[in-house]
Amino acid sequence: MAQGEHQPDGTISTWLALESFGFQPDKSVFPNDGSAMSIDLGSFKLSAARMPNLMLVDVVAFTGLYRSPRTIASIEFDMPTTVSSIEQGAAWIAWHLQKQLPSRETAFSLKQAAFVLLGLKHLDTLPWVQRAASYERRPRCWVERSWMRQALRQLCKNLEGAVAEDMVTIAFDSRILTFSGRDWVVPMPAKGETWVSEIQIPAVNLTSLPARLNDEDILVSIWDDGLCIGNRLFKGAVPVDKDTHGEVLPTFTTTDSQP
Repeated sequence: MAQGEHQPDGTISTWLALESFGFQPDKSVFPNDGSAMSIDLGSFKLSAARMPNLMLVDVVAFTGLYRSPRTIASIEFDMPTTVSSIEQGAAWIAWHLQKQLPSRETAFSLKQAAFVLLGLKHLDTLPWVQRAASYERRPRCWVERSWMRQALRQLCKNLEGAVAEDMVTIAFDSRILTFSGRDWVVPMPAKGETWVSEIQIPAVNLTSLPARLNDEDILVSIWDDGLCIGNRLFKGAVPVDKDTHGEVLPTFTTTDSQP
């Protein structure tokens, strides 16, 4: 399959990617000015047009109408004007077709839609799929409610009089979760996988620690710059490399693009 030309930032024009998939110019597709293409997938036509979306952001808008003796399915989705790779471009289309076409019918010719098969093999390149996978890999562990209740009481005492410069370090070695400050440590048994890095958060951010714990096991997790303890979120958490004397690492997140 021919590769699209790379943009200066390393991305690929979605339009060129579509041409490599077999899309052809189609003046019958709105806006009828030559800025649209389509491809015949055997049982329906998938059209693509460059236009601004409702937020006035330029996108490539896809439309189609699938009909069979048993069902009708309308296809409608947008793509950004550039993608990170040919594979991601194919995956973007494949993901939406998989969601919008009837699952029990052969909706297109495999010969005419080879790029769809390519996309199905590379769904993990999609930003929202990557973000979901990153969320599942986030640092987390579970603490028995009785232990967490004791730990929170001790934390409240240790955090009294905290100033802006004070930091709390959080670490988990697959057995013990610890919260530590300049001259104190609050350990508690916990279950989960070892955290790759320690977490630091300003002590003054740990206000309003949960007073009521409803679950038997309390989840402690890190996502983006937030520390979650049960149903409470505390902002300002950052991973710290234990082997580089406190160097701050990127937060646990990925690109937040939506389908």
